[in-house]
Amino acid sequence: MAYATEADIDRLYPGQLDRLAWNMEADARDTARIAAALSDATAFINSYIAARHALPLSTVPDVLVTLAVDIALWRLASTADLLTEEISYRHKHAHDWLKDVAAGRAALDVPAGTPEATAPDLPELDAPERLFRRERGL
Repeated sequence: MAYATEADIDRLYPGQLDRLAWNMEADARDTARIAAALSDATAFINSYIAARHALPLSTVPDVLVTLAVDIALWRLASTADLLTEEISYRHKHAHDWLKDVAAGRAALDVPAGTPEATAPDLPELDAPERLFRRERGL
């Protein structure tokens, strides 16, 4: 499930999709490119938040919707050679914030019932007490 939709992009940045994802042959928006950009943005976000939270999230915080839109617009602009400073800045800001979430310097507002991600099954060491130590001698 993508964190954002085409409607979210239109709500946050009206007119951007007509500029970045217009299919001249069909005289309409290229919905396949838009869906791919939103899916890629979700995967990118998941790669960072999986370090701290179990996926999939039960509810999507509003901040992730905005970040997914910013990342998707960056992907669309990059492929259409229409990248602007503003789009690049928003993408960099989103990327930096996701790094902070993964490192624990920023918090993701998720419901209390959502468990944090656990480490994968790692080997455990169980051994008897040492027989020889410096304090005890031989």
